[in-house]
Amino acid sequence: MSLILFAIYSSYAIEFVSIEHPGNIANKYGYGALDYLYYIGKYEVTNAQYCDFLNCVAQKADSNRLFSPLMQQHFFGGIIRDGRKGCYSYQCKPGYENRPIVGVTWMSAIRFINWLHYNADNIENEVPIAQWSARTEGTDVQGAYDTRSVPCSRNKNALYWLPNRSEWEKAAYYDGNIWLHDSILPNANCFSPESGWNRPFPHIAQVGLSEGPNGTFDQQGNAAEWVENSTADSVWKLALGGSLIRPKEYAYCGVVEGDDPNKSISTFGFRVCKSMYNCDSVATICTGVSSPSPKKIPLPNRIQDRQGTIYVRVSNPNNSGDPINQYKGSVPYEYDIARTELSNAQYCAFLNAVATVADPYNLFNKNMETGVCGGIERVKDSVGVRYIPKPGWENKPIVYISFYDLARYANWMHYGCPNNGVSEIGTTEGAANQGAYDTSDFELVRSGRKLAYKNFGVRNVGARFWIPNEDEWFKAAYYDPTLIGGRKYYNYPTRSNDAPSQDKANYVVDDELAIGAPWFVADVDSYESAASYYGTVQQGGNVWEWIESWQYGQIGTRGLRGGSWSYTAFGLNACNTDPGGINDRSYVFGGRLCKAVEESGWYPVSKPLGRSLYEFVVLLSPKKIFFIMFIFAGMGVVLICLIIRMLIRRLCVKH
Repeated sequence: MSLILFAIYSSYAIEFVSIEHPGNIANKYGYGALDYLYYIGKYEVTNAQYCDFLNCVAQKADSNRLFSPLMQQHFFGGIIRDGRKGCYSYQCKPGYENRPIVGVTWMSAIRFINWLHYNADNIENEVPIAQWSARTEGTDVQGAYDTRSVPCSRNKNALYWLPNRSEWEKAAYYDGNIWLHDSILPNANCFSPESGWNRPFPHIAQVGLSEGPNGTFDQQGNAAEWVENSTADSVWKLALGGSLIRPKEYAYCGVVEGDDPNKSISTFGFRVCKSMYNCDSVATICTGVSSPSPKKIPLPNRIQDRQGTIYVRVSNPNNSGDPINQYKGSVPYEYDIARTELSNAQYCAFLNAVATVADPYNLFNKNMETGVCGGIERVKDSVGVRYIPKPGWENKPIVYISFYDLARYANWMHYGCPNNGVSEIGTTEGAANQGAYDTSDFELVRSGRKLAYKNFGVRNVGARFWIPNEDEWFKAAYYDPTLIGGRKYYNYPTRSNDAPSQDKANYVVDDELAIGAPWFVADVDSYESAASYYGTVQQGGNVWEWIESWQYGQIGTRGLRGGSWSYTAFGLNACNTDPGGINDRSYVFGGRLCKAVEESGWYPVSKPLGRSLYEFVVLLSPKKIFFIMFIFAGMGVVLICLIIRMLIRRLCVKH
């Protein structure tokens, strides 16, 4: 059983254990039969962890009642609030730091989880909590939960979530072979009708008291735990595991409690689940019966190598293209795309993995160190060569990368981020049937010894990571299936048909830069309030992003999309694709990658024939239409002449 340390980067941490044995049978109550792996919190969420949350999201105001007076007034509660509205601060009661948070409502629990979801990249990159986003609210396409109404539903791409009943009970009672229905763990903190409290005052124990069969602690007794499921006859939410005020029988498998999701209860807390796989494979189980196992194994939702890249799912396959932009954006398959542009820290990890022994392909460009917006230093000492981000530049976008550099980065990701210091087959280089991109002709084309051909630099079948083509990039940026009317596209990737203000994108307005010296570029995860429908940020402004397609089919210039910090609103508009020479390395050129949904990688899928024919006809120029009509008319005349000739011959034979 594996253990993952999820660090909330203050003094405290949330740990997760993996729940394995997929395909297990259900318990005698019909719950717990799951066909997927997942992570669940080793411990209940503590006061210290919840304090971090409150200090991030509820200092100025607390309109959603994330803090309950019970947390301070009740002797089970472990949090004190100081100050007044506009300048609140939260701290743990001495000695309560590692006791479970209680008095938390179900709605507050899912807002805590939304907060984790929105800050998943900050967690991966060890960003201090003081710099985290304070977002807690969700919709049906943003966050882990839609908080607009009760009952709130788990979104399919949730990175963290509140366990449902099946997930919670399997972790608590299934030992990999049998269900422990009516057993009680040693040291479980339950109330005894005969002897009273199990623990001395304040009676609620520190987490880590009683260990279950899967490595979780305190799923029986101490604090009852909210789960996703509702009671059978209302919107009340369930809590499982009993508590310190209940006898041990309440901690048996199948025993449930319930209450109003907006009610603060002195003995109710929660723990968190975390995705092991892409969340499309993790069903929200409200009935206690799991969904069928997927036929294909999804790739992990996030790269497990400290790259910190978060990918969002671009769904709605077989969508129609944008009718006012040459029907771009039509993609007949699902795919994932990086939520943010590639950062200096991520590119440094790449260089340190493949370019320390030698750098034959110049993956490190000297301008990355000396040029404007360059954020990487190349250090050579007695140990050897290494690459480090400049202070303050870690989370800013990598620039001065060519199309070749980005393709080699995709190859490295495809291979699983090997670290041997060398650029070779299996790290950065590929062949026709190996890697994401065949790099065999890259240097010949780059040096001008071989002309680029149409299929040059196109991803291999089976690619796990790749540079988005124009349709993939366009759809992720501008498409919104919820729009009313025929056209389902925005003009700008900020979910707007009007040019965004400079607080929503980094670009030039009235000759004014959004960000001045010395940075010019924004952090890659900036402007979250202006995310696209699918959740990508900064597909408009900051840096131009390479795409896999030739610019308008012109061989020799790759396309670039999205504009930059030094360009006007025109660059952000859906109508604009800029050309980039395939050797170009500019201070405003960066990029992001796509990722395959399935373990088998990307494979070509054709558009529906009817849509392809329609778009072909619609996109024909008047000159081409006239030419085609002329050809068909000529063919019709020839056909008529042949028929007349055949009829005349038959008449002549008869006579």
